[in-house]
Amino acid sequence: MKYFIRKIFIFLTFSLMTSMGYAYESYDNYSDCGENCFSCEPVCCDSCGTLLLSAGLIYWRAFENGLDTCISSRSSNTVLDDGTVISKMYGNSRDPDFEWNPGFRIGVGYEFACSNWDAAVFWTHFNSTSHGHKNKENHIRWNLDFDVVDVIGAYDFNFSPCFTLSPFGGIRGAIIDQKLHNGDFSDSPHFFTKNEDIEFGKNRENFWGVGPLVGLEGDWNVGCGFSLYANGSVSWLYGKFDVQFVNGDRSGDTLDICNERKNLNAITTALDAEIGIRWATCLCNDMEFILQFGLEHHQYFNFNRIGYCGDLSFDGFNLTAGITF
Repeated sequence: MKYFIRKIFIFLTFSLMTSMGYAYESYDNYSDCGENCFSCEPVCCDSCGTLLLSAGLIYWRAFENGLDTCISSRSSNTVLDDGTVISKMYGNSRDPDFEWNPGFRIGVGYEFACSNWDAAVFWTHFNSTSHGHKNKENHIRWNLDFDVVDVIGAYDFNFSPCFTLSPFGGIRGAIIDQKLHNGDFSDSPHFFTKNEDIEFGKNRENFWGVGPLVGLEGDWNVGCGFSLYANGSVSWLYGKFDVQFVNGDRSGDTLDICNERKNLNAITTALDAEIGIRWATCLCNDMEFILQFGLEHHQYFNFNRIGYCGDLSFDGFNLTAGITF
């Protein structure tokens, strides 16, 4: 059951063929809880030129493949006829204990006057810290800083009074930094030391990128102001990796150190998916209050450059409130 939720999100991602559920949805068709609870009449008066302000809490678990550390449990030595000693070590591979952390997402959108077109800007901020399992052997520690800005435009197709399909597209910019503190002098090629010039074990990867984003969102009005939605998008980020890590090899009293730094130009593909429920109600005149709860998954392929190859992924949920006027 440990990765059951993750598998559901990945299935939704590829089923939708895109990913990223931050499209500015038109909220003009939520049903009135008056005489007919399941009608699709607007809650508030029709208006042109609608502004949306939103703020939400996200609660995610970030995880990345290729960060595992080999924890040795036993060793054996074999002496050949010529006196050569072959040492073998046996152990278990352990990832960090990926933890849940909070973040936030804020946005502003605008529905153009007398049109099905709308536009929005969203900023997502998230920090994650994960440590090794609670034992004395696994010293791994992983820190992640995640900032993404999406600038998108959407067009609403009203296939029926209760169902809207909104393709959207735009530009995504991302700054994603991570640090990996891995091992010690005894069990890992990454070392800790108090040397002021080189911080062994404090490997880091800084990434920035920008590129196109396309996606699709569906919204189904189920009555009484409630709506079920699902969306997805795909983006391609053209950017640069600034990677620095320390490799070492210890033999007896000798410690060989290699401090490496690489600047890589690369394209990173990101997929995201979200499903959830919205509720909208009229406050006064043309103002609406919207409350949303959604489950989401985000995946950045081939992102790990400080460990072994692996994807960077996020699972979690959001609770978002917005107001239109």
